[in-house]
Amino acid sequence: MTCTEDLPAGAGGPDTASGVPRLTVNSHADPQTLAGSGAPVNGFEILDKVSALPVSTWRYHWEPAGIRHLGPMSQDFKAAFGLGRHDTSIDCVDINGVALLAIQALHRLINELREEIDSLQSAARESATPTSSSGPSASQAT
Repeated sequence: MTCTEDLPAGAGGPDTASGVPRLTVNSHADPQTLAGSGAPVNGFEILDKVSALPVSTWRYHWEPAGIRHLGPMSQDFKAAFGLGRHDTSIDCVDINGVALLAIQALHRLINELREEIDSLQSAARESATPTSSSGPSASQAT
């Protein structure tokens, strides 16, 4: 995966050596290139952190005033998840991984809630269905 953002020449962005500044993050998550084994991550903990993460609109100082981006500040993201190389940018692989794990947690939560709703609806239908009883009813006994 490669995420790039083209910036105008001389815009004063982070990488001006080529004359055309770019913000670039490369990520090749091939098992042969990974260092160490992956540890399991609790999706519900990630989901809680995502829901607490401040998200706002912003623009780079070199962009025209009408340009807006949407996302968390890199310092907040680093503090919440501890991912990436530093707290001055967010690697695409990290924010994508957080988003995918949060989506998976939401999917599991929705499925659990659907099962609970189905169970409650089934129980409600069973309790609403009249059952035949042996013997006279209370109104017939008097």
